[in-house]
Amino acid sequence: MDKNLRFGGQFDGQFDEQFGGQFDEQAQNLQEQMQPNMQFAPQSFEQHKNVQQNIRQESALQFQNASETNVSEPKPAVQKTAEQIWREQLAGQQAAQSQAAQSQAAQSRLMQTKEEQFQSAQFPEMQYHHAQIRFEQPEFAVKNPAADNVSAAESAADYAVDSAVESAADPKEEDFSAIHDRPSLGATIFSLSSAVIFLLAAIGIYFAGVRTFNGQQYDDIVLSSLFEGSPVRDFLRTYLTFNIILVIGFAIGIAGFVMAGVRKQWWCMWQISVFAILSLAVGLSVKRILPRPALVPGLVMTVNSAPSGHTILTASSCVILFMAVPRSWRVPTAIFSAIYTALAGISVVVNQGHRPSDPVMSIFAVGFMILPVFVFTRENGLDSVGTRKSSPAVQIASSVMITGGLCSIAYAAYVISQLQSGLALHAQWAYSPAQVSAIAGICGASSLVFGVILAVRQCTASPLDRMGQVGFAPAPPEK
Repeated sequence: MDKNLRFGGQFDGQFDEQFGGQFDEQAQNLQEQMQPNMQFAPQSFEQHKNVQQNIRQESALQFQNASETNVSEPKPAVQKTAEQIWREQLAGQQAAQSQAAQSQAAQSRLMQTKEEQFQSAQFPEMQYHHAQIRFEQPEFAVKNPAADNVSAAESAADYAVDSAVESAADPKEEDFSAIHDRPSLGATIFSLSSAVIFLLAAIGIYFAGVRTFNGQQYDDIVLSSLFEGSPVRDFLRTYLTFNIILVIGFAIGIAGFVMAGVRKQWWCMWQISVFAILSLAVGLSVKRILPRPALVPGLVMTVNSAPSGHTILTASSCVILFMAVPRSWRVPTAIFSAIYTALAGISVVVNQGHRPSDPVMSIFAVGFMILPVFVFTRENGLDSVGTRKSSPAVQIASSVMITGGLCSIAYAAYVISQLQSGLALHAQWAYSPAQVSAIAGICGASSLVFGVILAVRQCTASPLDRMGQVGFAPAPPEK
């Protein structure tokens, strides 16, 4: 009551000063508007005036109560509420950041688990490799409780959503397993097309050397005079005879088969078995099937000798060893195979068991038989995913071998084309160029075939992309 007496006059004065003129003006306007009708309702204006007076009194009372509240309680509660709101917002932001980090860690752990499960299912030997990588990565060193709480239902849902998104983004994209558990389409086309080329080359060599007069004359000249009077002839006839070629060939083939078994390359052993059966069948049967007409009288050898079984055995044994060795030994094994096969091919001619066209035909036949076998490389016949990488050594070696083989074959073909008039007359001047061209042809065929085998093996056993490329071009190391 004392409070009302103390501040009543003050607030009445403030209210009149602020709102009094406004209400008087409104009342005056209302009176002027209702003046024409006052004669009909003399009491209506008085009632309205009383209502306006009551409104002014109630407004003054509300203003007085609000002023008393502001004067008696200065604002600490409002400041405290703002501080609480700020703290709550800060805590909410921290909680949101923590939840986002936990969600991201859980998603990363889930994707890593999916990849490890796939790799373990497709390639069991890589489990230790993934475990070691997982242990060495710092982001997986501390166990994340939020990631461990991811349920199986959430994992399955995330996997389904990811698969649907990837399929919608690229409907033509192949499955992950289709890229890594079999040779790619590009490698398959490269292998089969090379096999067809080698088959056509073998057939062309047979018709050029056996079914033509100059071809038989050329074979007879080289057969009777290759390395005549040279120590190379004596060396080959002493240390690389037919029996020695057989023994070394079987030893190399058995060593390759055993190596594949020791390395547990069961699929590779199946490929080796199929290829060995094909090589044995071709080496024993084709020679008896192919005819050889007698177009030139007085030849050193009259029976058919194409293809050379000893050359097929040597080349096939080297291919078996090449298939069984690890990836890092492919280049040296391919180089050794090309050199030894060429040496064996020259040796069978020096020992006068085969004409020079026979080993060339045999080498191309081996290339035709092995390349389709590479297309069916599967499972553990492939290189492990963790060890696959582009190989500059394979690129360089295969390119050099293929290029050198093509150049040697082209040189041999050119020399033979220049000898046509001398071959028809059995001229003495044609002997030396014929011998050189025969050596160049045998070495070129061996280099070409094993260069292609090296490249195709890398493409089919270690696929890196959809086109089956060997890898990126070699480049100098980055500083």
